[in-house]
Amino acid sequence: MSKVLKDPHLFTPIKIRECTFKNRMGVPPMVLFEGKEGVPQDIHLVQYGRYALDGYGFIIYESTAIESIGRISPGCCGIWSDDFIPKYKRITDFVHQQDCKIGIQLAHAGRKGSSALPSKAVRKGGLLPSEGGWEVVGPTSEKYQPDWSNTRELTVAELAQYPKKFADCATRAIKCGFDFIEVHCAHGYLLNQFLSPLTNKRTDGYGGSLDNRMKLIKEVITEVRKVMPNNMPLFVRLSCEDLAKGGHTMKDTIDIVKAIKPLGVDLINCSSAGILPEQVIPDRPHFQWDYAKQIKEACNIMTACVGQINTTEEANGIIEKKEADVVLIGRGALRNSFNPRRAAVDIGAPIPAYFEGISWATAIPKHSKY
Repeated sequence: MSKVLKDPHLFTPIKIRECTFKNRMGVPPMVLFEGKEGVPQDIHLVQYGRYALDGYGFIIYESTAIESIGRISPGCCGIWSDDFIPKYKRITDFVHQQDCKIGIQLAHAGRKGSSALPSKAVRKGGLLPSEGGWEVVGPTSEKYQPDWSNTRELTVAELAQYPKKFADCATRAIKCGFDFIEVHCAHGYLLNQFLSPLTNKRTDGYGGSLDNRMKLIKEVITEVRKVMPNNMPLFVRLSCEDLAKGGHTMKDTIDIVKAIKPLGVDLINCSSAGILPEQVIPDRPHFQWDYAKQIKEACNIMTACVGQINTTEEANGIIEKKEADVVLIGRGALRNSFNPRRAAVDIGAPIPAYFEGISWATAIPKHSKY
């Protein structure tokens, strides 16, 4: 039987700059691998539309490449062309009709790009150009794994172009109708590759000390913030720990957050790992929750908590104890096993039904398993 909670903290609206989320439950960026030449398809409208109908306060659209070679796989979406704008606008318009906010995660896969689609792998490693792949780039020429595609080291002149590429895509995202922007600096992708000492072994101004390794992401964030309206929130996703020997730790991450917060960052989306295949994931389900709490307390910045949040009690408790400002529901959203409508029944909070005029929380009996 559902347990009605006394204080429905999950359903307290939150305002970030001038963007108000109706509740504290969001969907993190999860790639569908269904893009065609970077363009979103009908399945993206259906999937993200379903999240909006499920009552989430906000959605972060999946990792979206700033250039063609920045995709994780041939099935990943991009936003490097104005031609894509109508496709995204169709999605954001529908989400907004459901009183839901939607942001976009701007990303570059770096040396982890050109990988096979999960359902259509033709070889163990990354796709070769002859298999529909492309040349990948990174801080150095080191491959992600020995059997993956060769990596080309980016020159200083090329690196100087990346802040503008991110900013141009941010401008495009605004035209698409997205409510906020997230810069992807996690999971072993390009910006994370520059941050981590495990992958950034450059000897120029972009490598060496943590200050140097932060140089590219600071430049990217600065340029992205410049093109954004002042009332529009900016998120950054970080791998708070590499979880690999010699990688960066929470101490490094706190230093990073303190450095980027003054550049106009409003919220840190706290995740982990992805930098090396040899990572060691802790054998406990909620180890990432503490990242959000530590960063929130140490840096006085809003945070998002992620990682196997599967019950109303867990999600509400995180917000109630101020361990994070919002919670992100990943697997639960994919499986439709835990969402705001289900939480509303548990917590005794009203939430609109799919159809006008009936409150979902009162329309479903408390004993219902829905």
